[in-house]
Order: sequence, then C-alpha cells, then structure tokens
Amino acid sequence: MIRFISFEGGDGSGKSTQLELLAGYLSRQGISCLSTREPGGTNLGKMLRKVLLELRDEPISPET
Repeated sequence: MIRFISFEGGDGSGKSTQLELLAGYLSRQGISCLSTREPGGTNLGKMLRKVLLELRDEPISPET
C-alpha cells in the first residue's frame, strides 16, 4: 500500500525537521520511503530558493 504524507506550515515551523524524523523512523522500521521538499527538491529548486530568500528585499522586474 502506498501512502502520501505532506507537511504544511509556515517558514520555520519545523516541517523539514518532522520530515527527517519521520523518514528516519520509517527507515528503522524497514519501510522504504521517498522524501522530498519543494521548491528545494532538485538542485535547480535549491538554487532558486536560495536566490529568492537572499533577494527578499530586492525588486523583481515584471519580465522576470
């Protein structure tokens, strides 16, 4: 049986921490899982997230 679990919440609410804890627990129980996060689930996503967080106070042109 396949399950899909999603953690929702604001920045800094502990979503990544809970994801790591759950993935570790499932692994110790012998249950395989795939964990990912958005937008940082890929290398491109990680770079885009970093740019957006670092440029938070910079205006972005409408063309972008």
